[in-house]
Amino acid sequence: MRIGKRGFDARIKGDLHIEFGTENLTSFAGFELVRRFLRQLGFAEVLRRADKVAGVGGDFSFGKTVLTIVAMLIAGGKRLSHIAVLRDDLIFKRFTGLARVPTERTLSRALKRMSYDTWPQLQRLSTLVVRGGLEQVSGRRWTLDLDGSVVTTGLQVERARRGFNPHHRKNPSYYPILATLAQTGHVVCHRNRRGNVHDSHQSAAFLRESVRCARNDLGLRGVIEVRTDSAFFQRDFLRACDRQRTEYAVKVPMWPWLNLRGIVKRKPASDWKSVDKGRALEGTFAELPIPQWGRTERIAIYRRRINHQPAKGRQLELFNPDDGHWEYSVVATNKTLGLRALWEFQAGRGVQEKTIAELKSGYAFGSTPTNRYCANTSWQKLNVLAHNIMTSFQIRTTATQKPRTPKRTGLFLLRSVATLRFQWLARAAKILRPRGRTVLRLADNLATRRSYETIERALRDAA
Repeated sequence: MRIGKRGFDARIKGDLHIEFGTENLTSFAGFELVRRFLRQLGFAEVLRRADKVAGVGGDFSFGKTVLTIVAMLIAGGKRLSHIAVLRDDLIFKRFTGLARVPTERTLSRALKRMSYDTWPQLQRLSTLVVRGGLEQVSGRRWTLDLDGSVVTTGLQVERARRGFNPHHRKNPSYYPILATLAQTGHVVCHRNRRGNVHDSHQSAAFLRESVRCARNDLGLRGVIEVRTDSAFFQRDFLRACDRQRTEYAVKVPMWPWLNLRGIVKRKPASDWKSVDKGRALEGTFAELPIPQWGRTERIAIYRRRINHQPAKGRQLELFNPDDGHWEYSVVATNKTLGLRALWEFQAGRGVQEKTIAELKSGYAFGSTPTNRYCANTSWQKLNVLAHNIMTSFQIRTTATQKPRTPKRTGLFLLRSVATLRFQWLARAAKILRPRGRTVLRLADNLATRRSYETIERALRDAA
């Protein structure tokens, strides 16, 4: 039956009177589902053990600090002051196990009590969550993407320095480095650094830590692959890849002393093979001797014909006057892939940018809550923990698998945390006790009902 135009209109008269009461209401009913997921993983028991080992002291313990900040980040809080909005929410308090939620100053002091000794405990919690998501994943190859990101800070923040900050050049900043697992989107490893260091600073040690975490802590079996940009083309990093028995694909910078121009000049036209006709992309393999480093790299040289001056300058300046312009890129690798497969594999590195963007926009990775370096580093690790929780939660419940591609990107279709908040996490509900049983009652919306039933069914099947 067709509905008439008048059937869509509702008559609204006057303004509603706003009141505040003491009813048992919540704005985040979805926390109950996240709590069930963490209980299945044994998160509370691991957190209790970490609380004893950390020994940070104070009335507000390490474990309660972790739960409170993680819950605030998942709810959408960006600053410690946002805890005031959540302190009376009943489901938020149930999730954290608190009868009284701390104030902003109490939470700040608890965060400042965290130090180098507490970071391994945060890493263990994150590893537990990642392993919970990897139970649904199988594979013989695991791809680690390594890259740094800039976090702008205030002028009085400890160990913040002026350096590479493209959007705020005069502001001090941190330069954290992250290792993400391309197949799932988890952050495997994280390290905070001063803002005036090169992107490859401590990259060799960070690679060893990331590979150890992937193999020993996460139990990944098979081949470990590493993808990076040109900033990681350093002798120590390449040697670390050899020692860790990892396959790598690293962009090569156009440094004059590498003599890439001479290598390309010696290549006859017959050596260039078509990689992608639609993009006029060609490529060839070559050997790059580096006497200063005592090694020879196998490189793939790609060039794409363009009809204008390259955006990054003339690069190698090898084109003939009547041959147009060429845009070059070089990849060093120890993999046995062909030209097209290697191009696709290296192009998949961009998936890490989405993960970093999610940490900054969906959570509060880009915020600086205190002026202490240890507290700010702990804050970043708590953001990583919150991200890993929601990633594993989706893999265990609602995520659908995607077909595998040569780019080695995500195997699951994951939603942003902003979408999750809109769909089922930030849903209003009322806590009732009919016949002595505690019930969480939501408005009967069909889409919300389906989301909750799907998640509850998936959690029961995984138990």
